[in-house]
Formats: sequence, C-alpha cells, structure tokens
Amino acid sequence: MRYDESNIDKLLFERFLGKKVRRGGGRTKGPHKRDAAQDTAFVCAFGALLDECCKNEKDM
Repeated sequence: MRYDESNIDKLLFERFLGKKVRRGGGRTKGPHKRDAAQDTAFVCAFGALLDECCKNEKDM
C-alpha cells in the first residue's frame, strides 16, 4: 500500500480511532502474519519505488 493523497486521510483516521480505543482500555487486533505472496509483492513494489526514485534523481 502506498501512502498518497487519495488514502492518507483514511489511514490517519483509522490510526486515530485505534489510539482512542486503546486509551479507553479496549484492545485492537494486530495484523495477520505475512504470507509468501505478500512478501513477493513487497519486493516487487519496493524495487519499483527504488527504480522510480533513481530515475527522478538522474533527471535532476
């Protein structure tokens, strides 16, 4: 998941709600363990992000 203008408000609001629940004594579930497909997707997305950053740096 990339953090950009289209989803940052939603993500920050979810973070705020989780904090509010925890302060009130509630518990929130943590994330599930990653599987192999998610690891592969992360490697591909991270590689693409690095390529994009390197390309932008060369253009400067």
